[in-house]
Amino acid sequence: MSMLKKYSVSLLAATVAASFSVSAGAETALQVVDLGTAENAYVAFPGGMNSLGEAVVVNRELWQQNIRFELLTQDAFEQFDFDDLSDADYRRIRDALNNSLTFGQDPLFQKLATQITHIFDGQVVELDGFDQADAETNRMTDSVNFVGNDINTARIVVGQAGEPYQRRWTTDRNNNDVQYFMRDTFPRAFAYQQGEVIFLEGEPDLFQGGTGSAFAINENNQIVGRASISHTASLDSRIALCQQTPEENDDGAAEAYEELNVCVWRYWFGNEVAPQASGNARAPIFMEQAYMWTLEDNGEVTKQLLGGFERTFAPPEEDDEDQEQRPPEPLRSNALDINNQGIAVGSAFRSVTFFNGVENVNALTSVVYRDGDIIPLQEEFRSTLSEATGINDNNIVVGYSNLQVGQNNRPRAYWTDLNNPEAGLNYPNGFFSTSGWRPRAVNNQNVMVGRAEVTAEVTGQRPTIGFMYDIDTDTITNLNELLPCQSDYRIVDAYDINDNGEIMALATTQVGIPVDGEEEVSGRLRAVRLQAGGEGTCGPDAEPVERQGASVHPIAAGFMALFALLITRRRVKKS
Repeated sequence: MSMLKKYSVSLLAATVAASFSVSAGAETALQVVDLGTAENAYVAFPGGMNSLGEAVVVNRELWQQNIRFELLTQDAFEQFDFDDLSDADYRRIRDALNNSLTFGQDPLFQKLATQITHIFDGQVVELDGFDQADAETNRMTDSVNFVGNDINTARIVVGQAGEPYQRRWTTDRNNNDVQYFMRDTFPRAFAYQQGEVIFLEGEPDLFQGGTGSAFAINENNQIVGRASISHTASLDSRIALCQQTPEENDDGAAEAYEELNVCVWRYWFGNEVAPQASGNARAPIFMEQAYMWTLEDNGEVTKQLLGGFERTFAPPEEDDEDQEQRPPEPLRSNALDINNQGIAVGSAFRSVTFFNGVENVNALTSVVYRDGDIIPLQEEFRSTLSEATGINDNNIVVGYSNLQVGQNNRPRAYWTDLNNPEAGLNYPNGFFSTSGWRPRAVNNQNVMVGRAEVTAEVTGQRPTIGFMYDIDTDTITNLNELLPCQSDYRIVDAYDINDNGEIMALATTQVGIPVDGEEEVSGRLRAVRLQAGGEGTCGPDAEPVERQGASVHPIAAGFMALFALLITRRRVKKS
């Protein structure tokens, strides 16, 4: 069934702004526009949105990929009849191939994409990415993850993408001939414009080009993100191990029998893909720092390393002649947003003295990248995790710091004005004083959006809602209270807001999926746009929550993962 709703991007700005005013009553609801999915995808996450309301959407839970069933000869697949596969069988095979703890980490097995991207401009326009035809089957490999994170009004999309896996003859660690699914690069930052995809590089001469990702683009075609500047020491050690001969290896197996790119790929997969699949942080095998790329009018790309901080080491003892002075060690950094003045914000690791006097604490700190300088936004370090996530053209920066609230760590939203740096970071209350809330974006009306907790009844991980917070009036609104009565959607996060007041959000809703001749209706996550034009809300409960004055800076917090409530599943016969 189609989940798309018609809309017009020519809505009067005044009408939209009025309907989104957080200080006004919530008598008029917002219209929910489902941003759709690519063909044969049933879960969609927001990427970014431009001032026209055009959105870039990331699709997950992909169906009908070109799985090469003829290669699935292992015992784990003997239960399936490939000549008569049910939809449930297809999903089990797809999930098995994507399992990062089993077949996913083995180059012997086919690699499938788990994320692809489309633009929604009233209809779904799927982006091709870097995928190519399989050399053996002449069908698309369906192996390229293509993740769009932002879009500007020139419809330039930026994000992260890889290249396709192709099956090639090679040798395994025991020097036996084998066919592996291989590629010669890692996922990197990209820019996509009018069907052309351009990789955005970091430093040259790195193994297979390094890694990277782009997160934001402004109207001057300046793009920010992260890219590789060097190998880590552990990567150099891995490369050396991958080139060992049988005589150099105690167990007689030679890493050198396996192609170097496969041997290093295993290391990359174990450090970056598998941990994220388990809900943990990636451990980059390259040293990555913040970058800015500019798409020039002549089609060329210029790049600028925005840089990061360094860890310095104490000099050796005078009587220790064998110990050498360790050179400064670069630390990771990232740029997450950029305004039209070219000022970027993000985060950077620093070696700091913590508030209790503990020295050399490795802390991720909120920073601004401006005029070639890295400007820390925190003076006293009470948090080891803080990021600046958005900046508008008024130089208002929003972000969060993980602070201890009661017995738990929770993200606490902040905002700051770069035009008045002495004012420091402002930490409003949110919905209540121990609420965890985390902004993602801020528009030029100084309204920020993100996800927040609305109940204190749960002490651990709490369900979240999408919020809208007006910095000028110190007013916070639960976006679900602005939806029409009996809405089919529940907003669990808000990703972006433009100057027309349109909000790009993540919602749960019921979606019908054809399964083996029936329609399975179940809860799915969908990207939506909230805009003017909805029906009435459900009475006085929809009133926004008013907060008078910002709270004093809390003295602690923590990280909160997005809680998405899946709706009860049921099966119904197709009519």
